[in-house]
Amino acid sequence: MSKVVAPVSEFQSVVNRFPEDAVLVAELAATGETFGALCEEHALATQAVQRAVKSASAYDQAFYEYLEIIRDLEHEIATAIANEKRSLRRSAPTAGASQKRNASVP
Repeated sequence: MSKVVAPVSEFQSVVNRFPEDAVLVAELAATGETFGALCEEHALATQAVQRAVKSASAYDQAFYEYLEIIRDLEHEIATAIANEKRSLRRSAPTAGASQKRNASVP
């Protein structure tokens, strides 16, 4: 399985939406095909909404469909970010455990 690296432009819309997780978004986009695809879809949907807002068709059905797509993608992205944070917390040693280990070393 090859890694898909989303170019900056493809995950920038996700970074804009989740700025507090910018580093994690970049890491997930660089290492996960699924997350990279979500970022790419989010960028495309965001661009479509921006184009619709600039045109006279801002209130047509496609505009609302893209807004719904963005909402759904952001939910999936937020879930992936939360799962990665939980995974990182589980794999990180706790401060109390390392202090106990250090205290027992003569």
